[in-house]
Amino acid sequence: MTKKGICKSCNSLIIKDLKVCQSCGKSDPLGIENEVRSLLSKGRKIEAVKKVVEMSGLGLRVSKDYVDSLEI
Repeated sequence: MTKKGICKSCNSLIIKDLKVCQSCGKSDPLGIENEVRSLLSKGRKIEAVKKVVEMSGLGLRVSKDYVDSLEI
């Protein structure tokens, strides 16, 4: 099983989706959505993807897909 992060609300392992914790139901369980959106608003998409990889332990492709889903 690939580690994908720990929910900041309930400390559960997040293994399926970065948008909602399966244990407690909190949105943005890693607490990175605002930071990623801020980087995107400054045109720094590569840095945003790197931040997701660093904080979540996800692979590059899944991290990019997550960042792409936050783009306006």
